[in-house]
Amino acid sequence: MPAQNNQNISRFSSIRARLILSFVLIVFIPMAIVSTVLAITATQNVQAQLTTQLQTVANYKRTAINELLSGLQTQLETSILGEAIDQNINTLLQAPQDSIESQTASLYLQNHFKKFIERSGEFQTFFVMNAEGQVLFSTDAAEGGKNYKNEVFFQGSLFGPFTHLSSFTQTIIVSLPIQDENNQTTGFVAGKASTAALNKIMQNTDGLGQTGKTYLVSLGRVLLTTLPDAQIGDSLISQGIVTALESQSSGSDSYEDFRGTAVFGVYTWIPAIRVILIAEQEQAEASEPIYFLLAINIGITLAAIFIAIIASLRVTRSIATPIDNLAEVATRIADGQLDLEANAGRSDEIGMLAFAFNNMTNQLRQTLESLELRVQERTTDLEQRTKDLESRSGELAEANTQVRRRILQLEAISRVARSITSIQNLQELLPLITRVISEQFGFYHAGVFLTDATNEYAVLSAANSEGGQRMLSRNHRLKIGQNSIVGYVTATGKPHIVLDTEKDNLFSKNPDLPETRAEMALPLRIGDKIIGAIDVQSTDPGAFSEQDAEALSTLADQVSIAIRNSQLFESTQQSLAEINTIYRQSLKETWAKTVSEQGNSGYQFGVFGNRPLREELKTEGAKQAIAKGELIILQGNSEPELAAPIKLRGQTIGVINVRAPEGHIWKQNEINVLQAIAERVAVSAENARLFEETTRRAERERAVSTITTKIRSTNDPEEMLAIAISEIKNALNAREIRVKEPETQTEPSTNS
Repeated sequence: MPAQNNQNISRFSSIRARLILSFVLIVFIPMAIVSTVLAITATQNVQAQLTTQLQTVANYKRTAINELLSGLQTQLETSILGEAIDQNINTLLQAPQDSIESQTASLYLQNHFKKFIERSGEFQTFFVMNAEGQVLFSTDAAEGGKNYKNEVFFQGSLFGPFTHLSSFTQTIIVSLPIQDENNQTTGFVAGKASTAALNKIMQNTDGLGQTGKTYLVSLGRVLLTTLPDAQIGDSLISQGIVTALESQSSGSDSYEDFRGTAVFGVYTWIPAIRVILIAEQEQAEASEPIYFLLAINIGITLAAIFIAIIASLRVTRSIATPIDNLAEVATRIADGQLDLEANAGRSDEIGMLAFAFNNMTNQLRQTLESLELRVQERTTDLEQRTKDLESRSGELAEANTQVRRRILQLEAISRVARSITSIQNLQELLPLITRVISEQFGFYHAGVFLTDATNEYAVLSAANSEGGQRMLSRNHRLKIGQNSIVGYVTATGKPHIVLDTEKDNLFSKNPDLPETRAEMALPLRIGDKIIGAIDVQSTDPGAFSEQDAEALSTLADQVSIAIRNSQLFESTQQSLAEINTIYRQSLKETWAKTVSEQGNSGYQFGVFGNRPLREELKTEGAKQAIAKGELIILQGNSEPELAAPIKLRGQTIGVINVRAPEGHIWKQNEINVLQAIAERVAVSAENARLFEETTRRAERERAVSTITTKIRSTNDPEEMLAIAISEIKNALNAREIRVKEPETQTEPSTNS
């Protein structure tokens, strides 16, 4: 009885199970892809729509804020129009504070501004300050006598009309400078307005949804408008606030707000009051349409999968049973029962399969008879294919060799490019380039020639081979235009490639490079100027390919750029060194002149007070500190010393010398403190000197301006001259000034 070869088929590996799984996957995969694409598209659309909506709200509110601020400034300008109000403000600024004129002007301004406050409905207080920030008049008695010199709005008003939003007083301060006929600022008029209108603008939630909000934040991250979850004056921190304040521009992003809630945010910079306007909406609210769409897609997908399972059960039942019967017949035939036939009574594809199976069984009988002949034919064919594969393998190996060579060439170009960016010294760069060319391209010699200053010779500047090193040691050079390959290339600017040196007229044998059988030289150029050449030599005739020429041409261009960059770098370094030397000399001379003008060489501080030093300090520590320009520590002497040089940009301009009682040991913290003091003294002294110099220059300019103004007050030349002499005499404290008319030389007449 034949052996049974039937195998137990797993329920999940049967055709029925795989057909059902295929139906489910055919439905599920497209639905999943469609759902994913819809979800991503919906998310992007929602985010884009929300960003546009928030930007629209932010732009609208920024425009409203700018209109509010512009209106306040216009009202303030209107409040001081008129000759009477202008005259009373000037009287208040110029008359003594307790004078009758000042009190009269204050009373007038009090009545005027109170009426204006009643009419405007926005301003709460008006006040007038002098040029030093002192309040001379205010409609609010509590403001009287205050000094706002250090306040932001006062500092900003020095340069023109200024608006400031104060989180501390919750007011909008608008200030205007008052100038005299010489355009000199004599005082300021300022008004404080309530932030109620500003809060009303920011609390409007139109277009923001249920969770949206807008608010203003100062440069110090201080909240300036009302929020449900924060108070005015609170310090807020979030990624959106930090990004907005750092860029001081407009933008949008998704992040966690100051409460830690995920939001979509839009921010815009308001330069008029130097604050950031932020509009935000919670991501949870914005994502609700996306979640709803996902729920619908999931429901549709599950319904489609259920329908696919029901349909697949009905279809697979009509397919799997006939196939099982056919499989049983095939198994019995495989066991040796070649006389069996399958049931081919169906008219569908399974019936055709059974008919074909029966034909196959008949052919199998015939095939067994001619099997040996076919095996021999297949063996012959296999041998032929093996030969073809071996031939193709050789071609592939050759192609791989070319690819590897190209990779080495590109690697050489890359290494040279990296070296150019990191090495500025040609003495280091050019030898590296020759080594890279030799290693990556496999040439036994590579050299770089550079033209000399007279453009007469091409001088070998770098080489990798032993012969090249000998040539460098004797300063090898070739005349440009001479009968040599390098001379030809540097003269014409054209590359020259010799595949066989025995057949080239320009090639000349070099005893240092006797093995050369092929040579290639490429020009180095900067613009239209030839600055040298790259020369490579090989021991193999025909060693250079078109790819080698292209790669070396690219290298030649890079080397030319490197040479130009190195020349520019060396020139820049030399100029910088000269500037530093001149600056240090100028600094030394300036400080020597300053010390000479003051008449003191320094100051001495002790337990009995301080006194100026008329003579130079001559202690050992001070001498060494000035000479060496470094901290000097002397211990074990009768008076231990600690001397720190006062250095300004590398130039020693003085020394701090500290002496302690005998036996004192200097501690590290004392040394650190003295070094820190010396650094700060250097900066402070230089600032003081610059300030004094600037002050003197300003006084001279002011005196010249005053004299010029007085001279221009008349059109009479004699009176102008008299005014000029009088003012110059007073300015220079001179006893006598003489104006001498230049002598006119008369040319001697000649008699014709």
